[in-house]
Amino acid sequence: MPLGNKKSKKTVRKKKQKTFKENIAKLKKKLTFFAVHFSKKFVLRKKKTGRKQTIKKVEKKKFQMQKNHWILVGISLLIVAIGFQIFGISKIKGATFGWIQTDWSGGADLNAKANHTSDQSSWSKFFSKDANVDTSGGEVKLARINDSSVITTDSDFNAGAKTKTFVKGAGNAGAIYAQKSDGMICSTNQECVSNICLNSACISPCTTNTTCGTICAFGGLVYGEIVAEDGRCWLDRNLGASRKAVSIDDYLAYGSLYQWGRASDGHQLIAGWDVSIGTPVNGTTSILSNTDTPGNSNFILASGDWRSPKNLSLWQGLGGINNPCPPGFRLPTITEWQTYITAANVTNAASFYSSQLKILRSGKRVSTNGAIQLATFFGYYWSSSLSSGWDKDWAACNVFFYDGGVYPNAKPDGSCDGGSERANGQPVRCIHD
Repeated sequence: MPLGNKKSKKTVRKKKQKTFKENIAKLKKKLTFFAVHFSKKFVLRKKKTGRKQTIKKVEKKKFQMQKNHWILVGISLLIVAIGFQIFGISKIKGATFGWIQTDWSGGADLNAKANHTSDQSSWSKFFSKDANVDTSGGEVKLARINDSSVITTDSDFNAGAKTKTFVKGAGNAGAIYAQKSDGMICSTNQECVSNICLNSACISPCTTNTTCGTICAFGGLVYGEIVAEDGRCWLDRNLGASRKAVSIDDYLAYGSLYQWGRASDGHQLIAGWDVSIGTPVNGTTSILSNTDTPGNSNFILASGDWRSPKNLSLWQGLGGINNPCPPGFRLPTITEWQTYITAANVTNAASFYSSQLKILRSGKRVSTNGAIQLATFFGYYWSSSLSSGWDKDWAACNVFFYDGGVYPNAKPDGSCDGGSERANGQPVRCIHD
């Protein structure tokens, strides 16, 4: 792109040519004078001596050479002078000027030339550009290149799906999209790399390798993993709770009510919590189960244990039968509950809520009639431990608390002295193994 122009003045050129001609004429005059004067001087010198002598051939030759030299010099100068006159050779001074261009909106122009004095702040053209250079808006930037391919059949289209992509639609209406990472907005599971879309956001499932301090998905709900006062990693809410508690009577954080030792088969689900009242999702049955998996989602009404014969090996450890917790988690023992209560300085319902775990008075579901009662008044949380007291045939250890105190009843041997009927429905809080 031209950045300036060259300029010369015609009058200055003519004046310089005239001066040069005058100098050549003066030089010719001086050369003629010198040649005549030299000849006269030589003759006068001979006359003055009054002698007549014959010039030696060598001196004549020397004189002739000097004379020829000066004649050649004169002729050369004349030739140079004539060349200047014929070809118009003269000195012409020029300058190149430039400025910084910031506006390119004028577009490409092969003929336009910028003028230094008038276009310093208004020049917006350029000579040419590549097709991938975008000058719209007066700026210079690389143009985006879109690429696409056409798949003509549904089978070809569906076969083109790659890792971390999902197909939406079919045939001509279909498209392939990149799957979304955790935290991104979604509307369906297939949109997420984790294949889990919860609360309109992608989230990874809970695994044995999930880092404590993050969130994960399990059973269709989101759970946080936190380091509590005892230095252990716990879930931040009860199993089945839609959120972490935000108040001491936050019924949306009450969660499910499990019969001790049962899996998440639907019997534990509670819908429509309203402060102290909850509505079970499924019904009840009076038929005891003779297996670890009753085969239905009903709450089993019983006095003591829901299973006959009883199985005291349920919920024992990470690989325990019917462990309802996410991968890597299990129910805490009564000793682990006692350790946490001591570390968090829990003495009543208020201090239990103000601790890291936000434990609530979620009440319980009564084993004999299936009624939900005592929420906002009493709290009952299961452990994996079994009672060794007078109720050992039908009871498991739990943490019982209210406004006036906390009672884990843990014993040094890892059991407890008095617990709760295993057929009762109570909340579960999981600990990392």
